[in-house]
Amino acid sequence: MTGNRHIPFLSCCISLAAPIFSVPARSILSYRSTSLIPKAAEMRRHTSFMDNMGAMNGLNGHSYVDLWYGYATELKNIFVPSGELDNDLSIYVAPLTSASITIGPGVPEAITNCDIHRLGDMLLPPHSPIFSPGSSYSRRLYRHLRSVPFVSVFAGVSYRDVKKLTSAQSTGSQNQEVLYDLENARVRHMDATNRFLDCRREAFAKYLQDPEVPKYQFEDWHRSFYTPYQTAKFEMELAMQTFLEIAAAYYGEHAWDLWATKEKLIRALSGKIDFPYNMETSSQQITKEQVLNPSATELDPKHISYVPSYTIDSSFRVLTDNWIKTANDPGNRSFEIKFRVSSSPQGANLGAPKWDDLGFDHGAPHDQLVLTTNFNAGHGQQSENFGLDHKSHNGLQHGYEDGEREITVTLSASNAKVFSINPGIWDLPDFAKEYPVIRDPSSSDLRDSLVQVTRVLLGYRVELLVQTDQHFYSKLSNGLKTVQEYHGSANLLGVDIAPEATPSTVSFDEIKTDDNNYTICIPARDDTQLTLMGLMGKKLKIPENPTSEQN
Repeated sequence: MTGNRHIPFLSCCISLAAPIFSVPARSILSYRSTSLIPKAAEMRRHTSFMDNMGAMNGLNGHSYVDLWYGYATELKNIFVPSGELDNDLSIYVAPLTSASITIGPGVPEAITNCDIHRLGDMLLPPHSPIFSPGSSYSRRLYRHLRSVPFVSVFAGVSYRDVKKLTSAQSTGSQNQEVLYDLENARVRHMDATNRFLDCRREAFAKYLQDPEVPKYQFEDWHRSFYTPYQTAKFEMELAMQTFLEIAAAYYGEHAWDLWATKEKLIRALSGKIDFPYNMETSSQQITKEQVLNPSATELDPKHISYVPSYTIDSSFRVLTDNWIKTANDPGNRSFEIKFRVSSSPQGANLGAPKWDDLGFDHGAPHDQLVLTTNFNAGHGQQSENFGLDHKSHNGLQHGYEDGEREITVTLSASNAKVFSINPGIWDLPDFAKEYPVIRDPSSSDLRDSLVQVTRVLLGYRVELLVQTDQHFYSKLSNGLKTVQEYHGSANLLGVDIAPEATPSTVSFDEIKTDDNNYTICIPARDDTQLTLMGLMGKKLKIPENPTSEQN
C-alpha cells in the first residue's frame, strides 16, 4: 500500500570496514560513519547510536517527493515567471554543494572561464529533477559526428564498403583512385598546417623583439615585416581547399558541410587554445599566453578577436564583482526561496506532485521518475537497509502514527540571478535531424535522451535554514552531534557535511542550531564562490529510427 509506505527520515551507516549498502544517491538528510572502532566497543556504541537515530523518521512516504517538488516548483516560478513551461524544457534542483563558479577580482580569469565552461557543457539527467554532473554535450556531439558514415577519413577509419546511405546524402564517387588522392591531400594539409603554426610562433616572437612594436598591431606587422607568415598561411589554406574538394568528390557534397562542422568542433574542444577559439566564455578578458605563447607577456585586448567556445550573459563579470562589493550593505536586497512540507495533508502548501508541469515524463506515472529518497538507514557489516522494512526493526521507522511533522526550508542569498549559458559557433543544435544516420551500432548511448543546460540560477553567499517542530528538531540535532562524534558524514538537503570543510563539503562545526526556534542553519561560506541553486534544461532531438548501412 503506497500511501502507508514508511520512508525513513534519516540515513545513518556505521561499519567497521564493510561497504555501505547501496541507496539512492542524494538524501535530504543522511548519515554515514567511516570511523574504525574495536568490535566490542562498536557494538555498545552502535546500540546507543541507533537508539538516537531510530526515532528520526518524521514524514510520511511522500514527503521526500514533496520536498524536492516544492524546491523545483519555486525554481520554475523563477525561471518561467509566466508559469508556462515549453514542452522541451525541464527544471532541475541543484544540491547546494554540487557545483560552483569561482569569482572575484583576485581570481585568475581562466579559472572562472573553466567553471562556466564546465557547467554549460554538462548534460542533465533526462529522467530526474535532481541535478547531478553528467557527461559532456560537446563530446557527445563529436561522437555523433564521428559515427556518421562518410566522415570516415577525418575520423581515421576507412568506410570503403559503404554503398548506400540516405537519399539526402550523396556518397560521391567512392573511387579507389580518388581515395588515393584524398589521402595524399590529407597528409599535405596536415604538413602545411604544422608549418603555419610553427611560422606563427616564430613571427610572434620576432614581433615582440621589434622595438617598433607599440606602433603596430601584430596583423599589420607581419604583413609588412614577415612575409613568410603570409606564405605559410596561403599554403595551409590552399592545402585545405584541395583536401575539401577531393573529399566532396569522394564522399559526396554533404561531406563538405560535415567536415566543416566537425573541424569547428574539434578546434573548440582541443586541449590547447587554437584559432579561431581563444577563450572559454565571453565574459572574461584573456592574456596572449592563452592565445599564442606561454612565455609571452600580456597582449593588448584590442589585438584579440574574441571567439568563445561557450558564452554567458555579458553582464556576468560586472554584476558578480558588484555582488562581492555590496554583499554586506544594509540596503542590499537579498534573494530567498522558501517552501515547506507536512505529514498532514491539511498542513502542506503543495498538492500532489505534478512532475510533468516541470518537464518530466509527460503522461507517465510519477513513480517512474528517478527521485532520491530523503532518509535511509543502515548499519553493521550486513549493511541492511532499514528504510524498507519497519516490521523487523521496530523503532527505526515512524510514519503517520508518529504524529504530524512539518519542515520549512529557506534558501537565502545576498544576491542571485538567472544567467543564460550557450555553446559557441561550433554548435549544431539540430545535429540529430541534420545527420540522422549513425554507423556504429555499439554506441547505443548515442541514441539516449539528451538535456542541455540553457539557464542557471547562481547565488552569492547562499544560506540554508531548516525549521521544524520541537520533537523533530531534537532528533535531528542529536543525530548530527552523534554522527560528528563518530567522525561520520551527513547530507542535509543535498549539502554534504563532513568532519572538515572542503570546497564541496560543510564541516559540522559550521552548522548553527537554535534550540529556541528549532532551526538548523548552514550559513554562507566561501566569498569567492557562486553557488549553483537550480537549472533549466532543453531536451534535444535524437535519432528516432536510425538507419543501418546496407551492403
